[in-house]
Amino acid sequence: IGDAMQDEDSVTLTINAVNDAPVVTPSTTASSYTENAAPVVANDTLTLSDVDSDNITGATVKISSGLNADDVLAFTNTSNISGSYEANRGLLTLSGTATKAEYQAALRAVTYSSSSENPTATSASRTLTWQIDDGQTANHASNSATSTINITAVNDAPVVSNDSATINEAGGTNNGTVAAGASPSGSVLNDDIDPEGADLSIKTILKGSTGTG
Repeated sequence: IGDAMQDEDSVTLTINAVNDAPVVTPSTTASSYTENAAPVVANDTLTLSDVDSDNITGATVKISSGLNADDVLAFTNTSNISGSYEANRGLLTLSGTATKAEYQAALRAVTYSSSSENPTATSASRTLTWQIDDGQTANHASNSATSTINITAVNDAPVVSNDSATINEAGGTNNGTVAAGASPSGSVLNDDIDPEGADLSIKTILKGSTGTG
């Protein structure tokens, strides 16, 4: 029996990393906003993560449902992150390269408000869609996650305008262009408004002045 033979070979494995998309997770607890109140923080416990990127290069927050033309998403710029809001789209865009911790703090600081006197005309809530971006070539955009803001309307008093009309005495000789005894026509409510669009009715009629002739 001959001597046992042994041989060793080496194999080199090349590992190509693939960028993993970042993840954003807003709180599922709805925020609340009351008409004419100060701005409220939209989602102060939101978290974000990225297993293979230290920095985030941008983020968006969009009112994806219930948008009112007077809604505002606001953000106070930091040294590394700036914000821009497009009212017609309800879209707040954050840009600038910063750490994950900086972007998490920035998104937690986003506020919602509305200058509308009828903010529930479109919906009694707003759905916000959140997304972040790590700036890599592939898989750079995160998931799109949503949160909710519930809106409470406050009744606004109707706004009335003074009205005037002239009626001429029946059988009078100075009737001008108004037929003798003719009553003015139309509704005194035509130029009065209610911010919420409620139907208006006349509560009190006060006697006015009368002419002589």
